[in-house]
Amino acid sequence: MIQCLYCGRWFKNKQALRAHLKHCPAKTGKILNDGEEFLKLLLAEYIIMLFKKGKAVSGTEFIQKVGITEDQLLKFVNWMERNRYDEIPKLVVKARKTKSTTKA
Repeated sequence: MIQCLYCGRWFKNKQALRAHLKHCPAKTGKILNDGEEFLKLLLAEYIIMLFKKGKAVSGTEFIQKVGITEDQLLKFVNWMERNRYDEIPKLVVKARKTKSTTKA
């Protein structure tokens, strides 16, 4: 099995991967249409940033890190609220704090 470095999908051989790369939405930039998959990728990136930092991440910092526009950030925030994902950052920060206090 071999993984696409752009979208993360798995393929059974190099030939299948090469065929996929010709039309991979992540590689061609088509995934940047603010669709559901794009928003899920942003959510994953946001959670990773939260966990590493251990506290809230500013909108400006997030925009710079992942290379999105302010419009895309607003769509992402609205999508998180609409799907009730807005609780995730609080849980991640709380878990991070709990982890660091148990080590001490």
